[in-house]
Formats: sequence, structure tokens, C-alpha cells
Amino acid sequence: MKETVMLAYLVGSYLWFLYALALSVVCHEAGHYVAARLVGERPWQITLGTGAKIAVWRFFGAKLAIHATLFSGAVLTVYRRSTKRRTRRFITILGGPLFNLFFAINFLYHWPHSFLRKDGIEWLPIFGAANLVMGVVNLIPFKGKFMGIAIDSDGRQLLGIPFMKEEELSLNPLQDEWMKANDLIEEKKYDAALKIYDTYASNLDANKIQYINVAVLHIKQGRYSEAQSILQNLLHHINDPDVKVFETYVYHNLAYVYLLLDKLDEAQDMILKARALAGKFMAVESLHGYILVEQGRATEAIPLLAKHFREDLIGTDTLETAMYLAVAYADLDQLEKAKKLWRKIEQHTAVLDADEACLFRRLAPKIQDRILTPFLK
Repeated sequence: MKETVMLAYLVGSYLWFLYALALSVVCHEAGHYVAARLVGERPWQITLGTGAKIAVWRFFGAKLAIHATLFSGAVLTVYRRSTKRRTRRFITILGGPLFNLFFAINFLYHWPHSFLRKDGIEWLPIFGAANLVMGVVNLIPFKGKFMGIAIDSDGRQLLGIPFMKEEELSLNPLQDEWMKANDLIEEKKYDAALKIYDTYASNLDANKIQYINVAVLHIKQGRYSEAQSILQNLLHHINDPDVKVFETYVYHNLAYVYLLLDKLDEAQDMILKARALAGKFMAVESLHGYILVEQGRATEAIPLLAKHFREDLIGTDTLETAMYLAVAYADLDQLEKAKKLWRKIEQHTAVLDADEACLFRRLAPKIQDRILTPFLK
């Protein structure tokens, strides 16, 4: 009996520690946000988690995006002030680990008990331990990945600040305009976003990475050849420092264009390059799954598609995954699963952009006889 109770406590403590780690991510990003505001800067976006997007809010002037898997995050701060840039950046970056260590010290000091007690689990010390882990790990200098982008840990960034060149610290005068365009893309206001890029077209060569968003705008409006030309041109500049950071996105978007153009061999080549860089990034794995479905390899596709997919979160950023997952299930004669998904997909077809509608028209006939026609009768 005692062994059973102890095992239950251990399992409960482990599950709570995982939950506490997710909460410590919130504490960490809150630390970056508060530190940025204290030094007079205004964070532009707070991202909590990865995977399917659950919600987006405005939080004291910053966009707060919450995703399904809450074990990582980021705060994007545009440093607008011209004085003491190194100091401001240092304090903003240090704020995240300091918040974690603050919570860790307080909870572990005030509740210095064993994590396990006879009458149950000590929740608060475990939360303190999770914050301690989060704070210490982030102070270790290393390079990681977040949403397909290679990023430095807080510790690595802090060590690099004294050696940053002045041009790396200076504010891009068009940064606010690029941010505004990015917001418009997420709001599906594509014409307004493209107007911004057209207004500052002469500056795009000096900010090549913005061409990715221009390509995305062409994709969303059905101009695939224009997008292909832009992305292929970026490949010629893939070793430029500002492009290299977003290399995964170049390969990913080019793979997507090839998929839309039904050039599956080229799409496969690009997505494998993206996967070699991005590892388990949801968008890349999902797109690889789409290509595998198109190639008739449903058995290989389903693990990639189902891995990041939640049926209760079908929305504008997961409709494509749902479509390909339905086709994959139909290919494997899992017709009930396919039918259930297809019903939900049809409830959202009004929000499809040109690229998504293109894929919908291509995929619908693949299950017409087995799913769609019986469903409509």
C-alpha cells in the first residue's frame, strides 16, 4: 500500500513539474517584458509556446500569441531608443532568468519542505524548482531553435552584447513599418500589407528577409509564380547574415509553392532541407506530411500530421493539416476518421485563402466517392 501511494505521489510530482515548467515559461517571458518596459522599450510581440495557435490578444501594446504546446516562448523587442542601447538590451535579456530565479528563491525559501509529504504533494516547492531549472538553463550559453529559427540562449546573448557592432544595435528606421505589415498579414489584410512593401520597395534589397513576407503575400493571393521567383532569388543570398537566420523559412515556403504548383519532386527536395535545419518545427513537419500524402505515402504522413494536430483547434492555421489528414485516413480506409474531419473542414471553407482553396479543390476529388458524395446525400 505504501509503495502504491509513494508511486502515485511520484507520478503526481512529475506531472506537476511538467505543468510548472510550462508556467515557468510564462514567468520567464513576463520577466523579459517587464524589464523591457522598465528601460523604456516597448515589446512588439510575446509568444508563448509552439504548435497550433490558440489565441491572440493585445497586452499593454504588445501582441500576445498563445500556442498549444507551452514549453518555450519568446519576446520580440524593438529597441527604439538611441541612447545606452547595450545597457537596455542587457537588462531586457537578463530580466527573463531573473524573474525565474526570483520565483525560485521565494518558493523554495518559504516552503523548504520535502516535495513529498504524508498528506500529499508540495506544489509550491516544485513550482520553485521548475523556475530554478528554467532560470539556470537560460543563463547557459548555447544556440537553440524556436519555431524553426536558430536563436541564442539568454546567456549566449548576454555574453555577445559587449562585442556587438554599432550597426547591429542601431534601429532600422523601417522596423515599425515591417512590424505593421506582419500584423496585417496575420489579420489577412493582404492588400494593405502589400501596399506597405510597395511603398518601401527600394529598401527591400537592404532588408532581404522581408522578401519572405512579400512571397507569402503572393502565395495567399494565388500568385505562385511570382512567389517562386522571389524565393528562388533569396536562395542566391542564403548565406547573407540576415537571410541565413531565416533559412528554414525560405526552404519551407519554396517547398509550399512547389506543392501548390504540383511539382512534388522539387517540393520534396526543399522540405527535406528545411527539416534538416528545423528538426521538429510544426509547420515544416506538417508540410512534409502534405507532400507525402500527395505522393501516396499516407502511412508515413499520418504520424507527421497527427503529431501537431488537435481536432478541437481546427482553424485558419490548421485547415490544411486537417484536409491532408482526412485524405490520408481515406487512403488507409479509416473512413470514419476521414468523414469526421471532412465535416469540420467544410464548416470553415469560407475562410480559405487562394492557396488553401487551391489545395481544397485538389484534395476533394481524392475522397469524393468515398467520403464527400455519401456525406452530401
